[in-house]
Amino acid sequence: MLVRIIIGLLVSVVCLAIAGRRFVWLARLIQTGAKSDRTWQGMRRAKEIASAEVIEVAGQKKLLKWTVPGIAHFFTMWGFTVLSTTIIEAYGSLFNRDFHIPLIGQQSWLAFLEDFFGVAVLLALLFNDYEKGYRLEAWLRQGNARADVKLSGFWGELVDRIRRGYKSREQVAEMHQQRLQEFLSAIQASPNGVLLLDDEGRIEWSNQTAAEHLGLQ
Repeated sequence: MLVRIIIGLLVSVVCLAIAGRRFVWLARLIQTGAKSDRTWQGMRRAKEIASAEVIEVAGQKKLLKWTVPGIAHFFTMWGFTVLSTTIIEAYGSLFNRDFHIPLIGQQSWLAFLEDFFGVAVLLALLFNDYEKGYRLEAWLRQGNARADVKLSGFWGELVDRIRRGYKSREQVAEMHQQRLQEFLSAIQASPNGVLLLDDEGRIEWSNQTAAEHLGLQ
């Protein structure tokens, strides 16, 4: 029991440190925003705003317009919300082996929701990765690294790495092309005739002196 209490306290300290750091970051981010000119418009307007926020956030109204991706996001958002109860119970069990959330902790419907949303979140995350992978493949097939593609997380980082790779290759190709042009310019100015032949002995390039000698103009 003592070991579990120590572990629970250590977990608490780590979680509070991470949450506190995130809270500070969010507070600083909020402070960078411009001050709103809106003033208090009465309780009725406040209720309208609150109702709209509930519909947009809790109901995911706009996201559900995206059909399948919206539904996947809906299940992900609500899934993590419902599954937070498992985190609470797991944390409480560090101090009390028989811990349950008061009133609802031992209800069968809560267990069903946890299992249902656990599977739903897994399927939603798999679909999310599949959809982003499909978009990445379509972007690669275009053969244009400058084409617009908006991906986040791991997939966004992968796109950035690919773009940097393309840019690096383009820079190397431009450098080689510039060196080739400098080399050809130097040969062009040579008083000696110079020919470049392909594998079959056909002339691919000649400088001005060779062209004059061979009557290639």
